[in-house]
Amino acid sequence: MTAPRARPKALVTGATGAIGSALTERLSREGWTVNALVRRTEAAGHLEKLSGVTLIAGDLADTDTLSKASENSDAVFHLAALVHADPSTPEVEFTRVNVAGTAALLDAVITSGAQRFIFFSSVAVYPETDAVMDEESPVAPQTAYGRSKLDGEELTLSRAGDIDVVVLRLPVVYGPRDRGNMIRLIRAIQRGRFAIV
Repeated sequence: MTAPRARPKALVTGATGAIGSALTERLSREGWTVNALVRRTEAAGHLEKLSGVTLIAGDLADTDTLSKASENSDAVFHLAALVHADPSTPEVEFTRVNVAGTAALLDAVITSGAQRFIFFSSVAVYPETDAVMDEESPVAPQTAYGRSKLDGEELTLSRAGDIDVVVLRLPVVYGPRDRGNMIRLIRAIQRGRFAIV
């Protein structure tokens, strides 16, 4: 008789965000054990009752917490990022969170024995254009956020010899707990107060 397969284990950073929440919920439904990294546990009430999910308070600068949270993980889903920031936010802040934070996380998860690192990037790495683009299109980020995500991608791919890495360039994503512009657009359309200029 073979032993029952252990539940797969994941670390999700940015677990309280719109995408991180949906991913954490999905992993829970599919039987994963999930360590959900959150900056504030009071913002994670919707995750507390999920089966197999443990909330871990911390941030991307706390390497000890990151190492413990990712120990022996089958997958680390890295969604934590500075996004939807005030336009006056200095570029160095995007670099601190989205690049230096990714570097610290990579170091921690490689040391902890994690198997795979999935970096959630953005189509903001491409130029703003009406042209149809795909993953072969040239990158030319035009915002501090886009530049920091491209730097995070390059950093992630540079560690491919140390851990299995995946980079996902997500297009516009919307849904529950969305804090970006898409929810405002949907509500404006619902109220009949939307016009294309």
